[in-house]
Amino acid sequence: KQIDILELLYKYRFSSRQLLLDSLGEGNGTDSNLYQKLEVLITRGLVFKRHEPRQKLFGVPYAFPLHS
Repeated sequence: KQIDILELLYKYRFSSRQLLLDSLGEGNGTDSNLYQKLEVLITRGLVFKRHEPRQKLFGVPYAFPLHS
């Protein structure tokens, strides 16, 4: 559920997709399903993707904090 994602982001302040997937557990879908849920939250202005271009070179994942 999207509310579960928002609760985790509120608890941790920000998270990567993998950490969200691990925290939500096995029964909450796949990585692509989580990505779709995050995209809905992003388009509604509740969450945003934070990533610096130079971090991509080092394989650092996107951070998903709550939008303030």
